[in-house]
Amino acid sequence: MSASKSQTKPQEKSFKIIMMSAGVGILRGIVGFPLEQPLESIKTQWQANPAFKHEMQVTRAIYANKGIKGFYAGSLPNFTRMFLKNVYRYPLMISLPHFFEQRLVGADNRKTSKLLTGFSIALFESFITCPIERAKVYFMTEEKAERGGTKRLLAERAAKGGLARELFRGFTPLLTRQSVAWITFLQADLLVKKMIRKYKQIPDDQNIPSRYLVGGSFFVSLINVIMVMPFDAMKTMMQRAKPTDSYKNTFQTVYQSGGMKGFFVGWRLRYMLYLLQALFTVDIIERFENRLRGKVRAKE
Repeated sequence: MSASKSQTKPQEKSFKIIMMSAGVGILRGIVGFPLEQPLESIKTQWQANPAFKHEMQVTRAIYANKGIKGFYAGSLPNFTRMFLKNVYRYPLMISLPHFFEQRLVGADNRKTSKLLTGFSIALFESFITCPIERAKVYFMTEEKAERGGTKRLLAERAAKGGLARELFRGFTPLLTRQSVAWITFLQADLLVKKMIRKYKQIPDDQNIPSRYLVGGSFFVSLINVIMVMPFDAMKTMMQRAKPTDSYKNTFQTVYQSGGMKGFFVGWRLRYMLYLLQALFTVDIIERFENRLRGKVRAKE
């Protein structure tokens, strides 16, 4: 009886930590959404039309075509996507590495556990968010905002070749982007924290101070942007209001519109979005992961 109680307490503690991480993630998403939505809108519409030269040109075009509402076009599917992602991503980021580490053989299996965690989250996330991403990009890139947009999108796509096929348009570049993004982020996060612990001589049973993690967030965000931008550009082309119809055509369209630079259109905006997330996420992972492992030494 006492043994079962002793096993239940750690499980209850772990569940509490995971639920707390979900709550923190949702709060972070809600607070950041008003700032991130316009940036996401500008980036997406620039990727859909790589002929624009810079952010201000895109901003003027959006305002001239749709007014202030243009920066919040697609906000409902984008908010839904953001809310869902913040519900599951923090619990998965914190619990999956611990889950894989317990089942992998080897003295230092954290790199492998982070690799498996990244791909697992990317696969799960792509299935959940692809239809929402499709709707978000569609409404952001349609020429004029019209009422009844969701019903119109569903009716048009169902008539043209199957609703499921159209809602999951761009799934492969989305899965590739998410896999690269998650694996790169988690590996870079692990590498940066190992370096900080080594050079600042911080023991494993202590959390890394936030002031050191801020600098690491800049590096993690930069690596992430460099790796994911080409896949993000192709995904947007395949999910816009007037989408390309094949991967070859998508590649050619992006390249003809802006050359190799076309695949990195909007990288500064993407970097700002990633940085806003990383500044928060890198710190949260450090604290909740260590709490889940019971590594943090109690203050004396």
